[in-house]
Amino acid sequence: LHGHIQREEVRLHEADITDYPIENASLVAMNYTLQFISEQARRPLLQRIYDGLVDGGALVLSEKVIGDERTQPILEALHLAFKRDQGYSELEIAQKREALLNVLIPESIEQHIARLEDLGFTATLLAKSINFCTFLAVKP
Repeated sequence: LHGHIQREEVRLHEADITDYPIENASLVAMNYTLQFISEQARRPLLQRIYDGLVDGGALVLSEKVIGDERTQPILEALHLAFKRDQGYSELEIAQKREALLNVLIPESIEQHIARLEDLGFTATLLAKSINFCTFLAVKP
């Protein structure tokens, strides 16, 4: 990707976001990461990101989300059907489910938006597909 970026102002970093310094950032992209971080460490991490963004800077956050009691079974069924349509075997699906159990801890759309806004972001749901969402959070 570095070879495709022509502007020096853009820098890509691959690192452990829980201890990586975020300073003077215009954009932070965090895709399917927060759900694997302990629940008690999520808010402090997002606070560090907020503090490290310039005014007008943004966080693009993509996460798997949970629905309410009524919609969650529907979302799970749709996601399962998608996996089967993609050619995954029942064994592969079961192994993935087992591997992620108690490791991937999703939250609701409302939890994400509320926390981001509580930290000072202007937050909005940018995209949603089944139980996967992307949020745009802008530091005013």
